Amino acid sequence: MEKGYLLSGQDFLWPGLGTEPDAALPDGFLARDSAETAVPYGLDIEHDFVGRERVLASLESGLRWEGLICLERGPSPRPGHAVLSSEADDAEPLGYVTSGGPSPSLERKGIAMAYLEGVEQGQEVWIQASPRRRVRAQVCRPPFV
Repeated sequence: MEKGYLLSGQDFLWPGLGTEPDAALPDGFLARDSAETAVPYGLDIEHDFVGRERVLASLESGLRWEGLICLERGPSPRPGHAVLSSEADDAEPLGYVTSGGPSPSLERKGIAMAYLEGVEQGQEVWIQASPRRRVRAQVCRPPFV
């Protein structure tokens, strides 16, 4: 096995990490980052091009793809988990995890990528890692190490 492929060249998924969690994401959220859907905001977007209005509208929406690093051990963040503003039961969701898991480099603490709205770098948030457990996390810009 090398980098997610069997030697026969077929894709595989680790047991328990199938595509089912992705179905929990709300409409309009990507389950994974891809070159086809990522918008290169570092490029010059002042000239006319097809889809320019949509790109400019997404820049103004405030919804951004951010990194999260768990500040405590607990269940690893997985796709579809809600990211909340506080630990309170009535906390508002700020967004949803698109990918995540334990980080071997960070002593098995969880890391994740999520679409979040209205957050700043370094802000403390909570990930609803299971129906009864929330894990404290911090918004950060990758790389995580």
